[in-house]
Amino acid sequence: RDNKRRRKKLFGQMKDVRRRTVLPEKLKDLFGEANMALARCNYDEVIDKCKTIMKEAPFVQEPYQTLALAFEEKGEKEQAFQISFIAAHLRPNDPDQWVTLAEQALEFNDEKKALDCYSKAHRYAPGDLNILFNRARLHQSLGNLKKAIEDYEIILKEFDPEDAEQQLALSLEVAKLCHEQKDVDRGITALQTAFHNAPAMIDVNAINLLAELYMVKTDYSSALQIICNSCAISDPSLASGQDDAVPALSSASSNTTTAGSRKPVLEWQMPDSLPIDLCAKIIVSLIHLQRTPEAVVLAAPVLEENAEHFGDVFLDIAEAFVERGHHAEALPFLAALVSTQRYNMAAVWLRYAQSLSALKQVENAAAAYSVVVSMAPTHLDARLALADLLQQLGHHDKAIAILEADVNAEENEGMEADEAHPVAGASSSAGALTGSGPTPAVTAAQLAVQQAVQAVMTQDVRVIHRRCELLYAQGKLQDYVDHALTLMKFYLRAVYHKRDIHVFGGIAKCRKRAVLVRSGMMENVDAQDPAAAKEQEQEDQLSSEEWYQLCYQLCCVLAKLNRFATLQHLSCAAAASIKLLEKAPDKNTRSLDLSLLCASSAYLNGNYVLAWEHVRAMAYKVVSKANYWNIYARIAFTKPDVRHQKFELRVLLKHPDNLPLLIINAHHCMQNGTFKFAVVLYQRALERMPRSAFLHLCLGLCFLQLSTVRYTQRPYGHALEAFAFFHRYRRLRGDCQESMYNLGRAFHHVGEWHSCIPSCR
Repeated sequence: RDNKRRRKKLFGQMKDVRRRTVLPEKLKDLFGEANMALARCNYDEVIDKCKTIMKEAPFVQEPYQTLALAFEEKGEKEQAFQISFIAAHLRPNDPDQWVTLAEQALEFNDEKKALDCYSKAHRYAPGDLNILFNRARLHQSLGNLKKAIEDYEIILKEFDPEDAEQQLALSLEVAKLCHEQKDVDRGITALQTAFHNAPAMIDVNAINLLAELYMVKTDYSSALQIICNSCAISDPSLASGQDDAVPALSSASSNTTTAGSRKPVLEWQMPDSLPIDLCAKIIVSLIHLQRTPEAVVLAAPVLEENAEHFGDVFLDIAEAFVERGHHAEALPFLAALVSTQRYNMAAVWLRYAQSLSALKQVENAAAAYSVVVSMAPTHLDARLALADLLQQLGHHDKAIAILEADVNAEENEGMEADEAHPVAGASSSAGALTGSGPTPAVTAAQLAVQQAVQAVMTQDVRVIHRRCELLYAQGKLQDYVDHALTLMKFYLRAVYHKRDIHVFGGIAKCRKRAVLVRSGMMENVDAQDPAAAKEQEQEDQLSSEEWYQLCYQLCCVLAKLNRFATLQHLSCAAAASIKLLEKAPDKNTRSLDLSLLCASSAYLNGNYVLAWEHVRAMAYKVVSKANYWNIYARIAFTKPDVRHQKFELRVLLKHPDNLPLLIINAHHCMQNGTFKFAVVLYQRALERMPRSAFLHLCLGLCFLQLSTVRYTQRPYGHALEAFAFFHRYRRLRGDCQESMYNLGRAFHHVGEWHSCIPSCR
């Protein structure tokens, strides 16, 4: 019952729609009067009557059509088109009216509306190929190449075998579009179908395009085969029984064949009427199929042609030789190209320079790279390669000079503007340095970071980095520090200017404070900010490992130059930033290395408290490693206060078997005069290292001091124990100056002069 009710309701709605699209009887007389007025050219009356009818019957098509005719006769074509468009939607199943509307839309240069009209027409007339062809043309003009290809493929499927010529022309169009869209397989399929249906209609352009598509797909064997089959060329490798599809080899292995293993070069019989483009494709295919001797023989006549007219052919052959590592064979083609006016360009000179460099012709390669740099001053790879070649030639100063800043006029103007307004010149960096809101004044550190950012942005990170390598190799450490420090200020621009950067030390009571400081040091990069995006792009030109190596090398040079304050600030900035940690292969090891760097720099700068904070956090992470506790002990015993002793006792309670902690706490006990506690700790350490001469010496000293204490119960027993340890120390250490001197001092301390004299001698 419910289904019957739904069907009745739906049928009633459809019946109501049909009634609404038919002109009512009461309006037919008025519509007839409008048509009579149109015949009398009384257009205003037609417009009024049609509007009256449209108010009463808005879904009827006829008054809209009459109104459109009236506006068209009045010369208001655009208004007529809009009304006709509405009328077409009221009765959309007429494809002819949609085609007419599409043509009118094209007259008004409204291609999108014309495309919509053609789509409507194709929906109601799917077998009309003209509509589909016009829509494909519109898609192509609008840049919708994928949809244009789909329409063309539908047309190709509907073609009769008799229309072979049109099918070939359309297949060529489809293949060109597929070539532009990088959809190679689709283009190959279209051309293969055309070749199969119309073999007699195949021309040189179709062969050339199909071979080009195969070569883009790196199917050089098929490209060679299609050219040979279509142009009646016999492949000598097939005639001699050799396999054409030679497996791909590396360029190194192809260049190292011995003279005894070389096969005879096969001769090709090329027709005189063969276009040079197809000949070039045969040569390129042979090169990539590792049939280089045959390619060299075929390329010799091409080399005699005019490079000014056939430069693209020369360039294709040269690039194929270079790609396979045959630089000597590519060199004549590139030399011919650079001597022309049309192809005397930086890109061709760059290929020429790369080939010369690969052939170890250093002087000629340097001259070619110089031409590239003069033609394209902003080409960074050429500038870096030229610097390397100049360094090989021994021209170190020229290599550094070629890497100096060489910016164009626009960049120079930008630099002048930035110098006039230094704070506004690095807006994105200033935002990262000072936070979200503006600051009333810019500190000297912030200004230095902003200037470093400007210096890097006007050049290139790779160029400055290469310049630093050259300066370091030549021993020009002051210049190296200037350039490397500029790079590190740019890389650490979010944290380098912070005054309280040393708070990120890691001590327990400052942990919360360090977290707050570090949260303020995080760099907030706005993805929509173009300046910040450019800075990030420059930063990504060096890997995280390269940045870390540069930072470490710069720290070593700063220590060598005794610039300890700069060293401390740089190492603390590197430890506070997350950039050197987030992409590290082992984050724990990198974190320990940075903490050790901070501790060492602070110790060298005389800031022992800061050094102890860093080394404490570092040693607590790796309790079992004695090397870190050695560094800790060196810094802790240099520090003026004694806060570190409580920390050492707490750690010892957690790790009672840790040998370095036992020795360090024993030293503190002996230093504070609590010799009994020192003896206990030294004995626990001696149980783990029974052959340690140093521990025997320390125990001897402790017992010797106990023997001289005022209120000791058995001084002579402690003295005997002390000298027992001293003599065991002598046996373990051997009779050397150190052991005899320490033994003599012990006898001297207790007043045994007759025993002291032999040891001192």
